[in-house]
Amino acid sequence: MASIEQDDLFNIQDDEDMEEEEEEQQPEEQEDYNMDDNVQQGNDDDDEDMNDEDGEGDEDEEDDDEDDNKDNEKKTIQEAQDKSVTHKPSFNTKTYTNDNIFMSSSIDGTINLWDVRTPEPVLRLGVSENTPPWCMTSTWSNDGEYIYVGRRNSTVEEFSIRMPYKRATHGAGTYHHSHTHIPNVSKLLQFPTISGPVSAISTMPNSNFLLCGSNDNIRLYNLSLYDSLANTSINVKKQATPFLIIPGHNGGTLSQLYVDQTGRFMVSASGNRGWGHGTYTDAVLVYEIDFEGI
Repeated sequence: MASIEQDDLFNIQDDEDMEEEEEEQQPEEQEDYNMDDNVQQGNDDDDEDMNDEDGEGDEDEEDDDEDDNKDNEKKTIQEAQDKSVTHKPSFNTKTYTNDNIFMSSSIDGTINLWDVRTPEPVLRLGVSENTPPWCMTSTWSNDGEYIYVGRRNSTVEEFSIRMPYKRATHGAGTYHHSHTHIPNVSKLLQFPTISGPVSAISTMPNSNFLLCGSNDNIRLYNLSLYDSLANTSINVKKQATPFLIIPGHNGGTLSQLYVDQTGRFMVSASGNRGWGHGTYTDAVLVYEIDFEGI
């Protein structure tokens, strides 16, 4: 049996002590490792928190941008509303425009509506019963719903484009075109017979007034007042006149009336056109329109 010396015993004891110390140190190292993990995890959590804070910051910035945009939109709307209240309104309301459609009036009294893409008129309007021929002028309403026609018998007729028409009798010295229609007159403006034929008409931009020129002068008809007087008694009609006489022309044929698109100026032209040698105004006149005074 082998003997164990004291030194060997001490060595064994020392080895056992070292093993115990190593075993005691391992939990510390493991604990240190866990602490490192905790630190790393803590750093990761801090990064996530920072990312979350950055995300929340971005969301807050986006919310602030949205709020700023909404505030700017509200400010713009408010400014537009304030401007619409304080800014003087424009009278440029000539809204009916169509480059393909135009209208012509004829000496036989008919009104032709044309489309430049077709060789024949798309609508031909004849004269109603007891109306003489020779139509010198016609014009659209601003919305394109009505046509105003100046007649030889000192009248202006209003037709509605949407109202039904009756077909004219073909042959027997009436109309040469079978598609001629007789319009229903929705409004009739009667001038004094001494005024002569209505030779020029033009609508005003605000749609409530109609300029009518004849041999004696220019009349500005108030269409709204005319409609109101149509339903009143004769005594009231005598006290109110639905038109104003515009000074400047005196005799002669008034051939042209023009109102510019801004509604600020009116231009008129007149002369004798070789008919007669009486007193007449042979001139082009320019008027400045004051809607506030109308």
